[in-house]
Amino acid sequence: LSTNNTESLYLTILNRFNRDVSAFTVRIKAVPHSNLRSAIVDLVDCTQEQKSTKVRIKHLRFLESAQSIGQLGLWEYQYQNDCFVFSQTAGKILDVPIKTPKSKGFPSLQIFNKLNQHDRKTLEDLISNIVIGQEFEQTLTIEVIFGIERKILFRGECIEELDTGKLLIGTCIDMTERYRTLQKLTEREKMYRKLVELMPDAVITTNNDVITYANEASVKVFGVSHRDLLTGKLLQSLFASEENTSLLNMLKKIDRDFDIHRLDKIRIDTEDNSQRFASIAGRANSYRDGQLIAQFLVQDISNRIATQQKLEVSRQKLGEQAVRAINNLELERKQISEALHDEIGQSLTAINLSCKLALRSSNDENINQIIYNIVHTSKDAIHKVRHLSLMLRPPQLDEMGIVPTINWLAERMLEPVGISWSINGEFTVKLTPEAEIVIFRVAQESITNIVRHSEASHVSITIEDSDDMLAVTIEDDGKGFADDLETSHLGLKYMQERVQLLNGKVDVISRQNCGTTISLSLPNQPSCVVGVDHEKDLAH
Repeated sequence: LSTNNTESLYLTILNRFNRDVSAFTVRIKAVPHSNLRSAIVDLVDCTQEQKSTKVRIKHLRFLESAQSIGQLGLWEYQYQNDCFVFSQTAGKILDVPIKTPKSKGFPSLQIFNKLNQHDRKTLEDLISNIVIGQEFEQTLTIEVIFGIERKILFRGECIEELDTGKLLIGTCIDMTERYRTLQKLTEREKMYRKLVELMPDAVITTNNDVITYANEASVKVFGVSHRDLLTGKLLQSLFASEENTSLLNMLKKIDRDFDIHRLDKIRIDTEDNSQRFASIAGRANSYRDGQLIAQFLVQDISNRIATQQKLEVSRQKLGEQAVRAINNLELERKQISEALHDEIGQSLTAINLSCKLALRSSNDENINQIIYNIVHTSKDAIHKVRHLSLMLRPPQLDEMGIVPTINWLAERMLEPVGISWSINGEFTVKLTPEAEIVIFRVAQESITNIVRHSEASHVSITIEDSDDMLAVTIEDDGKGFADDLETSHLGLKYMQERVQLLNGKVDVISRQNCGTTISLSLPNQPSCVVGVDHEKDLAH
């Protein structure tokens, strides 16, 4: 070095023992000293500074990556140069070319030309009027390539620096997709409101149980002159006071979860005091400022309930008529049974006795053979007439009751064909005549089918009752039948129809080679026979 000249060097030194690297800045200045070449050496350790610089560069890269991923751009406006400076991400958002991170910036006019007239004036006024320390937030519409517009949210603050003076610095983010989503949601909400207004049922929105909206159909459902009269009222005030407990329980459930909860047949408190009923369904939509926003659908079911009541009355009358028909049928059976026994049976007995007398007084063998055949045939006819008379209407049913009659029936029909049987249980209540007839006919049809088709060896009959139900189960160990036969067999259908008239039920369970079980259940006091005067019908 020549005298008084200075040279700077940057050195890195490797420690051979621990392999650490140290960095130094060396400044050397040549100085005269006793006519000798001499120099002053200034050695500065900058190892920590170098490490901090590397960490800062690494963090800056992380920050740039985060801004790029989050689409968050950085920008500043320099009053001194009247230009904007953008980061790489901000350049992509605003569609301005950023060649290098150290770009000098873009003239404000170039950015202003991307704005519409309104937004341009807004930005110009902001730049002109903002004061140091003031923060701002503004959404501007920027025109990018091919006339496409983007909604950009600018946030920033006005500051002052020593070297550059007054600055606007901040961030920008593309809000275009969000605005499009909000626009679609707004359009959907308008469509939803139109649909709600066209609905025939009342739609109500509440805020902490206070009505904030009611559609046009609410006027008709709640019998008011205008729907604005509903706004501001408590929801429970629209219904009869006796419904308050049910409504409050429903509102508590809605407050606990976001499930749909319903109430059926709740009475509406109308201004004209007319009898009107509704069903209500509701659920919570959201919480706003700590208050529950819920929506309810209220359907006027007054006409439906009136129709159901009429149908119930008609069904009651139809049931009474059906029971009368059964009583008349049983009366006819009884009359036919008595006629067979008293008239035809006696006539056949008289024929039998007359033939026996003729047989004693005749000596002609040919005539005697004919008379003998007549005696034998009449005797067989008497037996069949008596059996038919008993099956039409056994007198035991009126004299001894249903359980002894079933036992007699089983003995008469099962014993001749070698089928054993057992009867378990007893009715502890007095049965109505209709119930006894239906139970007997089901038992008669079941035992007849067992004798004809089942090839069973044993039949078990179980009888039981409770406070509200009568039950009879007839089970055999025969060959059973296929499921399709159950629905097509006329006898089984006849049993089911008879039982249904008394609000009862017949279940038939059968599988091939596994026997058959017929279960009969009847209400203890069948509702469909209420109001029927049995003695009057029988007397008539």
